Amino acid sequence: ELVLLPQIAIFLLWQIWKSRNAIIFQNNHQEVQNIVMITLNHYEDFSITLKECDVHFSPHFGSNNMSIHWSPSPPNIFKVNFDIVVDHNRPKGSSAILARDSSGKPWFCHCKIFENISDPLILEYLACREALLIAHNHNLEDTMVEGDSLMVIQTTTDHIISLIIQVLIKDIQELYKLFRLISFLHIDGNKTTYSLTFKAKHSCILIFFIIHIINCALFFIICHLKYISFFL
Repeated sequence: ELVLLPQIAIFLLWQIWKSRNAIIFQNNHQEVQNIVMITLNHYEDFSITLKECDVHFSPHFGSNNMSIHWSPSPPNIFKVNFDIVVDHNRPKGSSAILARDSSGKPWFCHCKIFENISDPLILEYLACREALLIAHNHNLEDTMVEGDSLMVIQTTTDHIISLIIQVLIKDIQELYKLFRLISFLHIDGNKTTYSLTFKAKHSCILIFFIIHIINCALFFIICHLKYISFFL
């Protein structure tokens, strides 16, 4: 389709640039047909990944297809939901924060990636602290914080907790003082914000991939424009 031609053109330029490097640095000449086939294969892989991200951002929760349910906060009080997701293939995690007023109107949405952190409990505390910081920065003085980690919500110290978590708990308790009214709620399966964290992780991968392709294509065009201007 004509709509796909610009996308395929970017992949083709990228592959031409790689083939050019192979000729210069490795004396490896490739047939045009092979370059086209490799380009189409890369584009097909990219399209499949893109469709998976678009369709499967919302994870599957159990066998029953429950609709996402959000209970409103009392009048004049904001509700801030937070959740995390762990990337088991890499040492990283993602958090998402969603704030709405009592009518359900969104006030802000924030996603963040934590590199080299894959401990779910630490990520939950980091997400909770991030939620309080951002809520305070948006001047939400009357706030309810909602998450699906019971330990974080209760801020319990009955168990042996690592020093990192103890520091995070202390930070969260200090942030309490910045609010006029603050309360914490525990819910089962914070599905709205979980889908945001799942989306954030895959979106970042796609964004870096697309930027790399565009940079290679632009660099290829600039180099060839210099050669053209030289001969002119």
